[in-house]
Amino acid sequence: MIKMCVEDWSFASMDGITDISRTMFPRQISSSFSLSRTNATYLISDGLGPYFKKKFVEDINESGTYFTITEHNTTGEEENGCNCMILVTLLKGFNS
Repeated sequence: MIKMCVEDWSFASMDGITDISRTMFPRQISSSFSLSRTNATYLISDGLGPYFKKKFVEDINESGTYFTITEHNTTGEEENGCNCMILVTLLKGFNS
């Protein structure tokens, strides 16, 4: 999962991982393994996400940590056809 995030792989790329694992690993291991785009989404948003969010907030609250805030306003028409406003806020930090 972390490799997927770091390399910016699409969630759809996880759909074939189960078949690959069945080829690579013995049946005892691969029979209980399952991964797809929905599993990957859940693991990142509900598993890795909260951990890294907590760690990032702790780092920002420490003195000496630098960060920037970037905002982007847009309508949702380009992305998903809805008639709505979207506000994306990105917080970037640096911790030595």
